[in-house]
Amino acid sequence: MKEIRIGAGQAFALLMISRVFTLVAWVHQNDLELDGNLLLWGELLGFLLQLVLLLPAFFLLRQSGDRSAIELAVGINKPIGKLFALSCAVVTFGFSLLTLSSFLYFLITTAFSNQATFLMFLLVAAVVVYGVCCGLEPLARTGTILFFFCTASLLFGMCTLVPNIQIAELHPIGQYRDILQIALERCGSGGELLCVILLFHRMHGKRGRWIAAFLGVSFLILWALDFLTLTVMGNYASVNLYPVHALFGMAQFSIFQHLEAFHTTVWIFMGCLKTILYLSLLLSVIRELFPARPLRYLTPAVMAVFLPVALFICYRAHWIRVLQLAVYNGVPLLITVWFFPLLLLLLRLGKERKK
Repeated sequence: MKEIRIGAGQAFALLMISRVFTLVAWVHQNDLELDGNLLLWGELLGFLLQLVLLLPAFFLLRQSGDRSAIELAVGINKPIGKLFALSCAVVTFGFSLLTLSSFLYFLITTAFSNQATFLMFLLVAAVVVYGVCCGLEPLARTGTILFFFCTASLLFGMCTLVPNIQIAELHPIGQYRDILQIALERCGSGGELLCVILLFHRMHGKRGRWIAAFLGVSFLILWALDFLTLTVMGNYASVNLYPVHALFGMAQFSIFQHLEAFHTTVWIFMGCLKTILYLSLLLSVIRELFPARPLRYLTPAVMAVFLPVALFICYRAHWIRVLQLAVYNGVPLLITVWFFPLLLLLLRLGKERKK
């Protein structure tokens, strides 16, 4: 069955929304001090690590045509291609589970702490299931519209916070080891790198330019948010569970005053869209892993497992931190995004030399 393709610009919007929401829903670890220039240098180092991780996949996929990464991998070496597909499925499931559980935890603890939790879960679950059933093309169109609201939210919040910047909060760097810890976490949280690999064959247009634009623009936005977090909030950022949410809660402008409700509404849609994106990619990977089987009931089967587990985790902050450490530690992306593409690239070059 021929897969539906989307514009590279639409993919850019989806990836940007996913990347920004990662920072919004990032649960601060109490044992890590957000002090000095740690976040700024950690963000920069994490960005450079992401570029290094994506290089083998870029050289592997640039001449793939309409073939997916998994189809290409199986064609080069079937056992390794199957392992690569399995790794993609496990990592996308981990990112999906972490996204929804941390998103629900954000809703029940910060955004709507006084509301009925289970009812909120049912509403979010209904949106997610409906979005997954609709497919990638409607998701891409929705993401393009949501991207403009996301941009408006970011620009308004960041611009109104500029007068509150206190450069004195940028203390000298203390422990260089913390920079590496932040860089590995920020690099490991970049599940969008895997999305780039899985979506590459479904993009039309100037794919390379849009992917490069995503990497550059997302780094600048996250670096700017880290800078504002440090210089506006100071030490208060270290004791807040969601520093970015608290930061935008301080943004106000003239008659509009606080627009926290607007920012929160945009973030809710961003969380739903990111969850739908990862689940859609997960279903696509599973179908490619078992191409000979129809898998008619795959979507309800995955949802029957995924939603109860996410609901169970969202009530337990400790489990969210454990899951965050397991998914964001860098090893899953290192294996899936860098190791397998590099191995497949070397195998393909070996075959070409033999010919």
